[in-house]
Amino acid sequence: MNFKKVTLSGLAGGVVFFVIGNLFYYAFQGLYMTDAMAALWKEMPMPGWIIQLFVVNLVIGLLLAALYDVFGNTLEHTACKKGAIFGLLFGIFYALTHGLTEWLLFNIPTSMHVLGFVENLVAFAATGAAIAFVYEKV
Repeated sequence: MNFKKVTLSGLAGGVVFFVIGNLFYYAFQGLYMTDAMAALWKEMPMPGWIIQLFVVNLVIGLLLAALYDVFGNTLEHTACKKGAIFGLLFGIFYALTHGLTEWLLFNIPTSMHVLGFVENLVAFAATGAAIAFVYEKV
């Protein structure tokens, strides 16, 4: 395992994952802040929760980069396309398992389930592309 490539690409991927998640949140904030959804959220004092969220996203980026280091060469495309496909495969797996579990367990609007599915696909594909781009450049 090339630790320098994994670390740098994983950090870049974590930042991309964080940014996309926040863009989706702010773009669709109205869906998150309905009366039905308000009861689901716990108190999130600043800046603690956003720092924790950022660290979790960096860890996700590092884990994906480590997996890309192992499996990335199995795809034959340009770096960004290869990374996007790699990320999309993980996004589909995550979005389906997580999304279907939420759909079965939580009484939240269908629009939130669909939004979460789309957000995960976009975030994982973009994160994979960023990881592959940085990984190939280092």
